[in-house]
Amino acid sequence: MLRTILAALALSAAALPAAAQSMSAKDPGRAFMEAIAMGTDTDRDRRLAPAEMRVLATAAFDLADADSNGVVTRTELEAADFGMNALAAHRGRGQAMETATALMFAFADRDHDGSIDGVEHAAAARLAADLADTDGDGAMSYAEFYDGYMFNMAYRAALHY
Repeated sequence: MLRTILAALALSAAALPAAAQSMSAKDPGRAFMEAIAMGTDTDRDRRLAPAEMRVLATAAFDLADADSNGVVTRTELEAADFGMNALAAHRGRGQAMETATALMFAFADRDHDGSIDGVEHAAAARLAADLADTDGDGAMSYAEFYDGYMFNMAYRAALHY
């Protein structure tokens, strides 16, 4: 189900700049991340438990693994559109998005072999979630997901929010 949500968000990314202009929200990037959080939160408790985050991480990995060979290269990660590329292009922040992607890739590529396998990706996602869980309850609130989950922080920085 989450893979379907991610795919739909990615496919609708081209419409994001126009939609962002019509949104009353000050921060369309936040609205987008909140939509991802809501799609991930299968039990609707407004908290992202480790099991829910594993589903999100797996869906993101599968979306990035364009050739389905079980590893994600930096080129694949740069080409993967998780929904923010169109907004970055609209804002003239494409280079910043490339830099954020390079940093996220380096964070996940623990063995420095130029690719991220499923184990590395899962470990990076788990570490990012643990760091974001500021109250230590074992799950992320939507605010912790938005404000502290490293991958979201990188995208926000790239988009200059």
